[in-house]
Amino acid sequence: MLACIMGWLGDGMKPLLLSFILPSMAKDWPETSSIERGLVASSLFLGMLIGSFIFGTVADKIGRKSTLAITSIFAIGFTVAASFSPTPWVLMLFEMGLGFGVGGNLPVCYTLFVEFIPQKRRGFYLALLATAWSAGEVIAAAIAWGVMAEHGWRRLLQISTIPTGAILFVLPFIPESPRFLLMRMKGRRAFSILQKIGNRNRRPIPSHIEGLIPYHSTTSSGVSSRKRELLAPLKRLFNKQNRKQTVILWLMWLCASCGLLGVIIFLPDYFHAKGIGNMSIYEDIFLSTTGNVPGIIVAAFLIETRLGRKKTMAILSFLCAAFIFVLGPVSSATYLIVASAISKFFLYGLWAAIDAYTPESYSTQERSTGSAAANCWARIAGLASPPIFSALLEAQMSIWVPIGIWVALFIATGVLALLLPRETMGRDIDEVDEDNVALGSIEMMGDEEMDRQ
Repeated sequence: MLACIMGWLGDGMKPLLLSFILPSMAKDWPETSSIERGLVASSLFLGMLIGSFIFGTVADKIGRKSTLAITSIFAIGFTVAASFSPTPWVLMLFEMGLGFGVGGNLPVCYTLFVEFIPQKRRGFYLALLATAWSAGEVIAAAIAWGVMAEHGWRRLLQISTIPTGAILFVLPFIPESPRFLLMRMKGRRAFSILQKIGNRNRRPIPSHIEGLIPYHSTTSSGVSSRKRELLAPLKRLFNKQNRKQTVILWLMWLCASCGLLGVIIFLPDYFHAKGIGNMSIYEDIFLSTTGNVPGIIVAAFLIETRLGRKKTMAILSFLCAAFIFVLGPVSSATYLIVASAISKFFLYGLWAAIDAYTPESYSTQERSTGSAAANCWARIAGLASPPIFSALLEAQMSIWVPIGIWVALFIATGVLALLLPRETMGRDIDEVDEDNVALGSIEMMGDEEMDRQ
């Protein structure tokens, strides 16, 4: 799914760009304080919070493909607009619009991706999709290293629109999710797409499955019924089956996101403010990302072993906490880069596992809404973290204060992972939904057919 990969690659560039934009703001607008620069970062995450909530629900209503097109247009338009910002406050406004598009893009990409992957090795490929995010960060750091000195952060923002723009060229050639179409009672379109996919991969869909598929819509009309239909996925997150799962997932996303943002955005700025390291911040960030992709690949394999999703997330959380603690006594650029790379190995492995687990833990009817709602808590973390860590930076507090906070957050994430009620490894993604008989039957029979061939 090239569209999903390009979406995640482009979106992965945006938060890391803040690591380069925020220090540059002090040069372009010297009157801005650390708190004001932190508010620029918060505006991006406020937009992502709103976008996640709105577009997650919209994708469960109008479809994954259409929603992805809308969010991509928002992301591209506001990124270009932000590059021409005349003041910090205008930049803040455009960053919010950019976040609105990116926030909707992320859960929709993952939902579309998970609904096209067969049950076997599903977790592996979902976790591997996170390499696109990490690749976006590496590319952003590499471009910044080569571009920022001569062309500044504005050109950097403009270049970052290329991967997201590629989505709009690819989208006309990809189908809508058959699972979504079945949920909307558009069985004829769904079966036609399944046949094309099967024929293209030389694995024809068993003919007897067609009889399981509903062909006629039974959805009611009217304003009140449409309103109930729009809110239904959100309500399903708190039904008897999903309530505990939803609350624990939200807390995990909140804790892990606060830790992630601290490590990738504020830690480099903090050390450079302390005068540690003799290289530019671009070189430091670029070199410290070398652990990202290996960590994701290791996590992709681990979640398909006996450990499963839950134990993998817990182990990676605890290891991440341990190696972030090691950053405390840093005294040289080499130590900083090596320790950062190791901590990011576990950090990005953890997030690959979380990203794979979240859409798997909900059925098709509420999957996009569930993924988006979890993403909202990451954006709440993004809103709260920049002012807090910027204040710590300005107050010149001991490095052990933020490190202590991040270690506690990752320990909490690991404990929460073990408390999750649902292990999704080897389970059909609609197993929790008794109404989706056809969806589960297609996946199970499709896997059986693949086994025979």
